[in-house]
Amino acid sequence: VMPIPITDDSSLITRPTLPVILSIDQPDGIKNPETGEASFSSNDGLGDMQLPLLYTRTPAQGEPWQFGYGPTLQFPTHSGGLGTDTWEAGPAGVVIYKTEALTAGFLGQYWWNYAEDGSDVQDTSHGSLLYFGFWNLPNAWQVGFNPTITYNDKAESDNKWNVPVGLTVAKTVKFGKLPIKFQLGVQKSIVRQEALGQDFQIKLNIIPVIPGLVKRPIF
Repeated sequence: VMPIPITDDSSLITRPTLPVILSIDQPDGIKNPETGEASFSSNDGLGDMQLPLLYTRTPAQGEPWQFGYGPTLQFPTHSGGLGTDTWEAGPAGVVIYKTEALTAGFLGQYWWNYAEDGSDVQDTSHGSLLYFGFWNLPNAWQVGFNPTITYNDKAESDNKWNVPVGLTVAKTVKFGKLPIKFQLGVQKSIVRQEALGQDFQIKLNIIPVIPGLVKRPIF
């Protein structure tokens, strides 16, 4: 998460995401002549980059709620068929509730394609909703959840949704003066795509807390 101060009481919050995907089994279009079943091959590489740009005002002292809104972009940075050949844009919004004991909220994004790399590329219409909540424990430990619900409007009816639930444990430690948060979680999809939908996931996040790249307000 990279905030950019616009004025003394407002910021532009960016959260660029570039997935690095390992060992995703994909159908290779070859069927076993005896069983008629498709075969799969492993695929590694980059996914499509996502970039929300959210305008938010700094909450007053003691105010737990914070809201942000703005556009979100998606770029075809993928390799090996791990994304779409489209340039996409749409709306995004974030709601955050933060106290000394709890940080919770939602980040929603939706994209439609506005340009394509190629003439036979299909239109896109899809979105995601990250919902999160973390309770602060002694000694910089946290426990909570941070799954992402996904929706694809162009998919068939039984392949539109993936709805995971899960549990995550986090610990923040210092390496010299640099705080780094380690998160380890498990997720299970209670609703999933019938065709190759995500079912079970183990997540490891390593999050360094670095100083803001822009120190002074732009205006």
